[in-house]
Amino acid sequence: MSSNGEPERPERHEGCEANRVHARGISITEHIPPVGITGGSLQIEVKDELFRQQGTASRPHNRVATNIGDHEQYLAIFRVWVITEVVRQIGQAFPARFTDYFYLLPRHLNAQLRLWLQRLNPDEPLNTNREPDVIIRGGFEISGPRQTLSIEIDQDLELRPRHSPTRPKKYTRGVPDREFRIGKWAITDPVGNVIQDQHGNNMEAQGDDNYIFQVAFYDIHP
Repeated sequence: MSSNGEPERPERHEGCEANRVHARGISITEHIPPVGITGGSLQIEVKDELFRQQGTASRPHNRVATNIGDHEQYLAIFRVWVITEVVRQIGQAFPARFTDYFYLLPRHLNAQLRLWLQRLNPDEPLNTNREPDVIIRGGFEISGPRQTLSIEIDQDLELRPRHSPTRPKKYTRGVPDREFRIGKWAITDPVGNVIQDQHGNNMEAQGDDNYIFQVAFYDIHP
């Protein structure tokens, strides 16, 4: 708690370690609205249009945000807000409970959010001994052109109608006749090593009933 009684705001600075903090009572102002991700058919809500590029063998489709001005650009992932729904057994007093945490990431990590999808119709066991179905990356400086927000995915995303002033673009994974959920998620470095929080715990989870994400980015802004 700050000296004036207001909740402390997590600072964005290069030297900090990765942290997990409870989202309750924290307020963060973003220049670029965060990317929203929910399960089901996998819905992704963003501010900017995502254009097609070639992906990889495991995830042949890649969508990137390229229509961004010089003074407003996605850089590395700064924060991943994870809301987890845990369903309890029948007969318990409360059928479900929710947890929500901010995972705060220093810029130099160039963190990624990786998702493994689980098919529900028909039910399939969760298999995480494979490449993730989705990788969400921020932008960072490398040799050559600046990289920006990219979503690499196993099946292409389709643009759907959405009426929102902050995130007007809504994309869904193009499998309308199949229902999926996010079976596992992990926050990793660029080569896939899971990042740990300040207590040495891996930033990952699997097997819960549902996950909802808000992914915010460092940015260039006047």
